[in-house]
Amino acid sequence: MLQGSMYRLDNGAQWPFGIQTSYGTGALTASDPQSGETFTGQYTGTAHGGGSSFGTVNGMSRTMSGQMIMTTGTAQTFSAPDSATARGILRGDKGTVIEIYLDIKPGLIPKGHGQGQDNKGRRYQIQF
Repeated sequence: MLQGSMYRLDNGAQWPFGIQTSYGTGALTASDPQSGETFTGQYTGTAHGGGSSFGTVNGMSRTMSGQMIMTTGTAQTFSAPDSATARGILRGDKGTVIEIYLDIKPGLIPKGHGQGQDNKGRRYQIQF
């Protein structure tokens, strides 16, 4: 789990936040130190950018005897996605439900930020 912080915007409280690294779907965790409510949930993300392509390579060479030989091969290139968006839900053990929206920068150590709103109208800012 990548560790981050979740900030409740109405009072500035900072909560521990965790997000599982994945290739599409992963776990979320958070906790409210003041109330003791613990949250678990899941997110699903969609990658943007990147991709792969195929190509054909043709070559011509001459043998020692002067004969021309044609060679053909294929090549593939790949580039990783440059961003991802995700949506998730955190469900608390005391009845609070938080809808989460995240923007993620993939990499060896992914980074991201986002926002959320709970079923009581409170808003949150998320950073990891």
